[in-house]
Amino acid sequence: VLFRSLRKPLLPTDIRDNGTFIFDIKPQPAVRVFIDPAYATGYDYAITNGNNAITSALFPVLAGDSDGYQVYALGDTTAGGLLGTVLGGEVFTFAGQGVTGFSLRGIDAAAAVDPANPTGFVTGLTFANGNAVSIAQSPVAVPEPGVWLMMALGGALLAKRRRQQH
Repeated sequence: VLFRSLRKPLLPTDIRDNGTFIFDIKPQPAVRVFIDPAYATGYDYAITNGNNAITSALFPVLAGDSDGYQVYALGDTTAGGLLGTVLGGEVFTFAGQGVTGFSLRGIDAAAAVDPANPTGFVTGLTFANGNAVSIAQSPVAVPEPGVWLMMALGGALLAKRRRQQH
Protein backbone atom coordinates (compact mmCIF):
# COMPACT_ATOMS: atom_id res chain seq x y z
CA VAL A 1 0.00 0.00 0.00
CA LEU A 2 2.83 2.41 0.85
CA PHE A 3 4.39 1.98 -2.59
CA ARG A 4 1.17 2.17 -4.62
CA SER A 5 0.93 5.90 -3.96
CA LEU A 6 4.46 6.60 -5.19
CA ARG A 7 5.63 7.53 -8.66
CA LYS A 8 6.47 4.66 -10.95
CA PRO A 9 9.95 3.37 -10.13
CA LEU A 10 12.88 3.61 -12.51
CA LEU A 11 13.22 0.42 -14.49
CA PRO A 12 16.60 -0.95 -15.56
CA THR A 13 18.39 0.85 -18.40
CA ASP A 14 20.26 -2.37 -19.20
CA ILE A 15 20.08 -6.04 -18.26
CA ARG A 16 23.37 -7.90 -18.48
CA ASP A 17 23.78 -11.50 -19.67
CA ASN A 18 24.31 -12.63 -16.05
CA GLY A 19 20.94 -11.16 -15.02
CA THR A 20 22.35 -7.99 -13.40
CA PHE A 21 20.10 -4.94 -13.73
CA ILE A 22 21.76 -1.57 -14.45
CA PHE A 23 20.11 1.72 -13.44
CA ASP A 24 21.51 5.10 -14.52
CA ILE A 25 20.44 7.69 -11.95
CA LYS A 26 20.93 11.45 -11.50
CA PRO A 27 19.88 11.78 -7.83
CA GLN A 28 19.26 14.74 -5.58
CA PRO A 29 20.94 14.53 -2.16
CA ALA A 30 18.68 12.89 0.46
CA VAL A 31 15.80 12.44 -2.04
CA ARG A 32 14.71 8.81 -2.38
CA VAL A 33 14.91 7.25 -5.86
CA PHE A 34 12.85 4.08 -6.46
CA ILE A 35 14.14 1.23 -8.62
CA ASP A 36 12.55 -2.13 -9.48
CA PRO A 37 13.91 -5.18 -11.30
CA ALA A 38 12.59 -8.75 -11.58
CA TYR A 39 12.11 -10.94 -8.49
CA ALA A 40 14.73 -12.86 -6.56
CA THR A 41 15.23 -13.95 -2.94
CA GLY A 42 17.98 -11.36 -2.58
CA TYR A 43 19.89 -8.67 -4.43
CA ASP A 44 23.36 -7.21 -4.52
CA TYR A 45 23.33 -3.43 -5.06
CA ALA A 46 26.56 -1.76 -6.22
CA ILE A 47 27.44 1.67 -7.55
CA THR A 48 29.43 0.84 -10.67
CA ASN A 49 30.03 4.35 -11.96
CA GLY A 50 29.95 7.77 -10.32
CA ASN A 51 31.24 9.38 -7.16
CA ASN A 52 28.42 8.96 -4.65
CA ALA A 53 27.28 6.81 -1.72
CA ILE A 54 23.99 5.20 -0.72
CA THR A 55 22.98 6.62 2.65
CA SER A 56 19.71 4.75 3.23
CA ALA A 57 17.40 2.17 1.68
CA LEU A 58 13.68 1.54 1.94
CA PHE A 59 12.37 -1.91 1.00
CA PRO A 60 8.74 -2.85 0.36
CA VAL A 61 6.23 -4.50 2.64
CA LEU A 62 5.32 -7.80 0.95
CA ALA A 63 2.29 -9.93 1.77
CA GLY A 64 3.60 -13.34 2.79
CA ASP A 65 6.95 -11.93 3.94
CA SER A 66 6.60 -10.47 7.43
CA ASP A 67 10.02 -11.35 8.84
CA GLY A 68 11.92 -8.59 7.06
CA TYR A 69 15.31 -8.54 5.39
CA GLN A 70 18.98 -8.87 6.26
CA VAL A 71 21.37 -6.19 4.99
CA TYR A 72 25.02 -7.20 4.53
CA ALA A 73 28.24 -5.59 3.44
CA LEU A 74 28.51 -6.12 -0.31
CA GLY A 75 29.92 -9.56 -1.02
CA ASP A 76 29.96 -10.71 2.63
CA THR A 77 26.74 -12.52 3.53
CA THR A 78 28.27 -14.19 6.58
CA ALA A 79 27.37 -13.21 10.14
CA GLY A 80 30.45 -10.96 10.19
CA GLY A 81 29.17 -8.97 7.22
CA LEU A 82 25.68 -8.40 8.65
CA LEU A 83 25.00 -4.65 8.88
CA GLY A 84 21.56 -5.14 10.36
CA THR A 85 18.00 -6.23 9.75
CA VAL A 86 15.00 -4.21 8.66
CA LEU A 87 11.31 -4.81 8.22
CA GLY A 88 9.61 -3.92 4.97
CA GLY A 89 8.43 -0.32 5.01
CA GLU A 90 11.16 0.80 7.41
CA VAL A 91 14.21 2.84 6.40
CA PHE A 92 17.62 1.21 6.82
CA THR A 93 20.31 3.87 7.35
CA PHE A 94 23.92 3.01 6.56
CA ALA A 95 26.53 4.10 9.11
CA GLY A 96 29.03 6.86 8.42
CA GLN A 97 29.08 8.46 5.00
CA GLY A 98 27.10 5.63 3.40
CA VAL A 99 28.15 2.71 1.22
CA THR A 100 28.93 2.07 -2.43
CA GLY A 101 27.13 -1.25 -2.30
CA PHE A 102 25.31 -3.75 -0.10
CA SER A 103 23.70 -7.18 -0.20
CA LEU A 104 20.06 -7.79 0.67
CA ARG A 105 18.83 -11.24 1.63
CA GLY A 106 15.70 -12.77 3.09
CA ILE A 107 13.02 -12.09 0.47
CA ASP A 108 10.57 -14.93 1.07
CA ALA A 109 9.64 -16.90 -2.05
CA ALA A 110 6.15 -17.31 -0.55
CA ALA A 111 5.59 -13.60 -1.21
CA ALA A 112 5.16 -14.61 -4.89
CA VAL A 113 6.28 -11.29 -6.33
CA ASP A 114 5.16 -10.91 -9.96
CA PRO A 115 8.22 -9.97 -12.06
CA ALA A 116 5.95 -8.28 -14.62
CA ASN A 117 4.58 -5.91 -11.95
CA PRO A 118 6.59 -2.65 -12.02
CA THR A 119 5.92 -2.19 -8.30
CA GLY A 120 6.72 -5.80 -7.35
CA PHE A 121 9.88 -5.09 -5.34
CA VAL A 122 10.46 -1.36 -5.35
CA THR A 123 13.59 -0.24 -3.53
CA GLY A 124 13.99 3.37 -2.41
CA LEU A 125 17.55 4.70 -2.15
CA THR A 126 18.90 8.01 -0.87
CA PHE A 127 22.31 9.34 -1.86
CA ALA A 128 24.96 11.49 -0.22
CA ASN A 129 25.17 13.98 -3.08
CA GLY A 130 23.77 14.89 -6.49
CA ASN A 131 26.46 13.19 -8.56
CA ALA A 132 25.08 10.89 -11.26
CA VAL A 133 25.57 7.17 -10.66
CA SER A 134 25.04 3.84 -12.33
CA ILE A 135 23.84 1.12 -9.98
CA ALA A 136 23.94 -2.60 -10.64
CA GLN A 137 21.23 -4.61 -8.91
CA SER A 138 22.07 -8.29 -9.26
CA PRO A 139 19.41 -10.87 -8.37
CA VAL A 140 20.41 -13.75 -6.14
CA ALA A 141 18.79 -17.19 -5.95
CA VAL A 142 16.18 -16.57 -8.60
CA PRO A 143 13.55 -19.31 -8.27
CA GLU A 144 13.83 -22.19 -10.70
CA PRO A 145 11.25 -22.44 -13.51
CA GLY A 146 9.46 -25.20 -11.57
CA VAL A 147 8.90 -22.80 -8.67
CA TRP A 148 7.43 -20.21 -11.04
CA LEU A 149 5.16 -22.88 -12.49
CA MET A 150 3.96 -23.89 -9.03
CA MET A 151 3.27 -20.25 -8.09
CA ALA A 152 1.39 -19.67 -11.37
CA LEU A 153 -0.70 -22.80 -10.83
CA GLY A 154 -1.46 -21.76 -7.26
CA GLY A 155 -2.57 -18.33 -8.45
CA ALA A 156 -4.76 -19.90 -11.15
CA LEU A 157 -6.38 -22.20 -8.58
CA LEU A 158 -7.10 -19.26 -6.26
CA ALA A 159 -8.64 -17.29 -9.13
CA LYS A 160 -10.80 -20.27 -10.09
CA ARG A 161 -11.97 -20.71 -6.49
CA ARG A 162 -12.90 -17.00 -6.27
CA ARG A 163 -14.91 -17.21 -9.51
CA GLN A 164 -16.76 -20.28 -8.23
CA GLN A 165 -17.66 -18.49 -4.98
CA HIS A 166 -19.27 -15.56 -6.83
